[in-house]
Amino acid sequence: MNKLFSFFKSVKLAIVLISIITATSILATLVPQNKDMAFYYHTYSPFFNWLIINTRFYKFFTSILFFIPAGLFFINLSTCTVDRLVRQLKKKGKKKFGPDILHVGLLVLLIGAVFTFAGKREGYMTLASGDKMGLPGGYLLTLKSFTFLTYENGSPKDWISTVDVEKEGKKLSMLFP
Repeated sequence: MNKLFSFFKSVKLAIVLISIITATSILATLVPQNKDMAFYYHTYSPFFNWLIINTRFYKFFTSILFFIPAGLFFINLSTCTVDRLVRQLKKKGKKKFGPDILHVGLLVLLIGAVFTFAGKREGYMTLASGDKMGLPGGYLLTLKSFTFLTYENGSPKDWISTVDVEKEGKKLSMLFP
């Protein structure tokens, strides 16, 4: 158990994990994300296609190539933080909590990222002015107006929507772009 604890509190492990996360994140920028599977079949060789699909590299931040090193880094950071805090509290004299505060802040950031990812909802809807759409939680979204702006050459410049958000018949807000 002591060897496992020593392994997870290792600074070398942290450096290796950060390097892996960085390298795979850079590689993920080379693979277009969230495309149809057919795109990967036609764009990449059979081996790379198999690798991209089976590791979910096409959705990098949900792939095992991200989750495993990130999870291990979370364990590493937690172990280091607890170890440092325990040693600081045992120490007599002046205590320095700066690095500990930084580590705790990083842990809170990572936990927040997990909750944000787990709680997000994505969807697609098409509405015309005046259309209403029910949303989770009993909310009602009403598209009040929609404006499509173009540049002089006709290419899209901006899409401006004004929407109302209601719950139980009570208007909560009007949102502008």
